[in-house]
Amino acid sequence: MPSSTFDNKLTRETRRSEKSLSCPSLHNEIYLGPDEIRTCCKRFFVEGEKKGDVILKKVQPNEDVTSEMILKEKQKLFKKINSGEANDCEGCPFLESKEWDELDELSIKHISFEYHSVCNMKCAYCSETYYGGLKSQYNVPKLFSDLLSKGALSNCNSVVWGGGESSIGQNFKELITEVSSKLDLSSHRVLTNALEYNDEIKKLLDMGLLKITTSIDAGCEKTFASVRGFKGRSGLEKVMCNLVKYAEGDPGNIIIKYIFTKGNTSSDELLGFCDKIIKHRLLGCSFQLSYDFESENVSTEDLVALIFLRHKLIEAGAKNVFFDDLLWMRIGTVYEENRRQIDERLSELQIKDGLADPAGYSRVVVWGAGQLAVDLVKNTLFFKNTNFEYFVDSDSSKWGTRFLGKDVRSPESLLENDYSIVISAAQYYAAIVESAELLQIEKSRVVRELVL
Repeated sequence: MPSSTFDNKLTRETRRSEKSLSCPSLHNEIYLGPDEIRTCCKRFFVEGEKKGDVILKKVQPNEDVTSEMILKEKQKLFKKINSGEANDCEGCPFLESKEWDELDELSIKHISFEYHSVCNMKCAYCSETYYGGLKSQYNVPKLFSDLLSKGALSNCNSVVWGGGESSIGQNFKELITEVSSKLDLSSHRVLTNALEYNDEIKKLLDMGLLKITTSIDAGCEKTFASVRGFKGRSGLEKVMCNLVKYAEGDPGNIIIKYIFTKGNTSSDELLGFCDKIIKHRLLGCSFQLSYDFESENVSTEDLVALIFLRHKLIEAGAKNVFFDDLLWMRIGTVYEENRRQIDERLSELQIKDGLADPAGYSRVVVWGAGQLAVDLVKNTLFFKNTNFEYFVDSDSSKWGTRFLGKDVRSPESLLENDYSIVISAAQYYAAIVESAELLQIEKSRVVRELVL
């Protein structure tokens, strides 16, 4: 081997052995906005200021966006983070110090198509970024072809479609058809308000090639019109009826989201939402509970309301109900600091088994070794008072590693014991439940109560 070649190889290996700051989003994700390319969709607060949604590059009209350009911008940001130069990632809780691979090539594992802000709603918690009516300033199909041809999507297994209303984006039908045929995806989601029925979405749902997420955020037409910014009539009923059609094949492919915001957190509103879910026979769907992104922390009363809705959905027969990952970050120590007050309110609401009691679980395994697991293990009273054994993860690359000082093992390891299982995942919650069922793990082992 020539000396120079050996030296270069040694240099690369040395760099790889050094710890640096980065995150999976910077290394392996891209978000295609109408006039910008972002590296993440994470949102966090620093000294009360909301940050996140970090922009790699602002795109000029008709600019030729390429895979090489995106790689260079990622490299620039990585350098800034690790040189101490001012950057938009400062204070981000998702940054991790470890031995990251060199960013010497573009390897995208997750891509989000949100290349326009054309929308038929104007949600109260949303922003002009998503309903401003801006069309794509660059050629998205051309960029996708470039990413494919350069091998940047060889490891891509996750795609999300957003916007605006994703289904009314330019080239939506053609693009989603190509993406579905060219990429082998384990996670493929369309974020849609479901106000208008879409045949292409239905076809791909029936083929088992995607899932959809739809926010409802209301229990009556009046609140729906207010929160969702809908000016027509019977918007809530239209959405419900379209979800019924989408769910005909497999309701497990439908995620119904409820974002807690001003005007939709009363018990009457939440019970109204549950009644409509029951009436339209949508309990087989998954339910994601979230919180207005403009609020840094969840209030005590809103936490009670979140627990109340979760309890009522499960009581009605919903199989999968989960808090999203960005909600968990903002719960923090709310329960620990206000335990007596919250317990009293739950008692008044006749919720006796809504929270997991650590005394009832002698040994616990956590399924999912990611950021949500960090929030659960480090910030909940439950994990401060129970015997936590190890992690399980579906990602085989994590098996045999250590995470938060514990072993990470395969799901099959659960067959060797009878430990209780806490699922630490948001979007993959339903998939994990399904995996547990396929392994014939007793349903009683999965902790159904809320871990706080």
